[in-house]
Amino acid sequence: MPYYCRTCVGCALSFQTFAKLVESALIRCPQCGGSVVVDFEAQGAPRTPGMIPLPTQSRTLHEEGFHPSEVKEARAMFGAGLADCITDAGDIVVEDSRTAKAFFARKRDLKQRGAETYAQRQEQADESNTLT
Repeated sequence: MPYYCRTCVGCALSFQTFAKLVESALIRCPQCGGSVVVDFEAQGAPRTPGMIPLPTQSRTLHEEGFHPSEVKEARAMFGAGLADCITDAGDIVVEDSRTAKAFFARKRDLKQRGAETYAQRQEQADESNTLT
């Protein structure tokens, strides 16, 4: 269960809570008792207890890495600004939340482009199969 940034609808107080996202309706503002919403804009990546990101602390995104044989191609695809985040072992290391957001935005763009290319190739294959 991570910490989530929450903002009070009534008094606009921002605070963090350690609760499941589905328990949002049960959480009330500690200042006025009003209802709160999860503030994903201020949140960034959810933090779990014990993980205290410091501004100068780099973070390794283990689940986002590449196989060492894919590192060269991945660096080329992510471009000069984000290629430095990819280590020779294939791990992703980000220095700050801005870099992490840029990395995930580029990853999303690459994934979407790949899906579009795949769909175009499927259409071409379907057309060639109907012509023969």
